[in-house]
Amino acid sequence: MVSTKDAVFILISDLNEDKLSPDISHKAAIRLIRQKAKDRWSDSKVVALIENTVPFVPLTDDEMKQVAERSLTTLEHKLIEYSVGAWKGKLAWGPKVPGNIIDAARRERPDENARAVTSFVDVEVRDQLFEILDRALQKSKHLEGYVFTSFIIHVDQEGEVKVEPYGLSHENPPNANPDRATEL
Repeated sequence: MVSTKDAVFILISDLNEDKLSPDISHKAAIRLIRQKAKDRWSDSKVVALIENTVPFVPLTDDEMKQVAERSLTTLEHKLIEYSVGAWKGKLAWGPKVPGNIIDAARRERPDENARAVTSFVDVEVRDQLFEILDRALQKSKHLEGYVFTSFIIHVDQEGEVKVEPYGLSHENPPNANPDRATEL
């Protein structure tokens, strides 16, 4: 027999609260969410059962930039996995790319915060990288089928993505942060 006496239930709900901001205090956010829950579920017993409220406030601009950077960085590993280890290049982008990704993601999906950024990178950037890598793999003249071409990611202020090959080995990419051009 299973007992729920000592169980912890986590209730997650998107209350669609637009008054939450990165600057709101934790206590104010809890009060706001509890009031919103009471307004939404006033006719049920759900509110009486809630013991603890943990609000998730939107990310700051710096945190969003970290999300964009991490999403871009994971693309390197996805390219290696996608190519079954055949891609031996580097991936780079300029210093404005993360900010431009954030702006484009906010325009396309204003209510999704970090999810919008990761989706933009996965759909707009990754898919283009995979297409270019596929062509490079087909053209590879290496005996083992390896591709040493590296790629630079451009995202302009309008959110237009452009991926360009920039070399065959270990040269620095044009118009990119050389510190970001890591070798794999």
